[in-house]
Amino acid sequence: MLATNANAVPAPPTPPPAPSPVPSPSRPAPAQGSVTTQAASSPGETTRPVPAAHRREAVSVETRASAQWTKHVVATADDVKALKEKLNADPHDRTLYNQLSGALADREEWSALRALALQWQPYDPENPQVYEILGIADEHLGKTSEAARADASLIEIAPGKTEILQRAGLLLLRTHHANLAEGPLHRALELRPDRVNSYRHLALLLWQDGRIDEAARVLESATRQQFPRWYGDAQRVVREELGYVYRALLEKEPKRRNEIDTRARDYGVDLARKDALRITLAWETDANDVDLHVVDPNGEECYYSHKHNASGLELYEDITQGLGPEVVRTSELLKGTYHVGVNYFSAGPMGVSRGIVVILRGSDVDIVPFRLVEGSRQDMRHLAEVVVR
Repeated sequence: MLATNANAVPAPPTPPPAPSPVPSPSRPAPAQGSVTTQAASSPGETTRPVPAAHRREAVSVETRASAQWTKHVVATADDVKALKEKLNADPHDRTLYNQLSGALADREEWSALRALALQWQPYDPENPQVYEILGIADEHLGKTSEAARADASLIEIAPGKTEILQRAGLLLLRTHHANLAEGPLHRALELRPDRVNSYRHLALLLWQDGRIDEAARVLESATRQQFPRWYGDAQRVVREELGYVYRALLEKEPKRRNEIDTRARDYGVDLARKDALRITLAWETDANDVDLHVVDPNGEECYYSHKHNASGLELYEDITQGLGPEVVRTSELLKGTYHVGVNYFSAGPMGVSRGIVVILRGSDVDIVPFRLVEGSRQDMRHLAEVVVR
């Protein structure tokens, strides 16, 4: 059983017909030593992010019974009132729109969030945040067709931005619109074949859409790529995810066992290894740094300063100069609740850090989009709970 907080987009019971896109009409200050980066503009310009002093030197290692972020903090009515008053005084302030939208989403005030998106759109029509919060509000209000149109609008306003195309595709997949999701995910891979998440996200769509062999071919092609070193051991992540796809293919077509065994050997995939729980994080821009945190039922936190828990949770690598993926996984589960959260150390280009967490447990796949708003009340965002009974 997976439970997500109010900012996760729920899956509608019945997918609507394919809609057309909508026509265009908070967090604390970064820690000292935050990562400064230079984003590459094309596959031929794979510019290494500029390294910075390690921004975590002063962070103490607190691993047990210290993760207060698991207690979700919600903006108060007074907070919302104050933000609205500030926005009325300066209706062009993007930071205030970001902060107010985050507060309304946390409070599950969906009608107010929808009204805010429509108020914001004329002032900032090319900002992806406008359409994303409109989609979130419409989804929770049961307006599934309108939500899909809002998500699809991300494709229209950013047709050449790889990570936004990926986000649009995964938002549409999350709400059961695989027919709309495939186009932007294919386009993202065409634009940036040097980015590992382009392969991973397209393969996830194809796998979840039942096109398992196609998903395997996408990840197999990724194993032949040489990704920049700041992505860490991306090939390990690719091979393990290819293992998920191969096992799904075997379950669907057991007569292909010999063929799949051969492919697994050829691509260095261990079909026997499995995760009891696997959580991956990817984010949108190398202009910020986002971290994955998981707290086990014993209260022990797995994150960059404590990569191995007594219960078996492990963080592969702390990616500070790229777009992810970061991975936390375990071979064994404890009974109780696992808490999943994210933290960021520098803001995105529009005052918001956006990303995707994917939670895999057995045959369950949960796609959890998140938005970290600069200047909001929390240093951490609690995203999801995994309950083991």
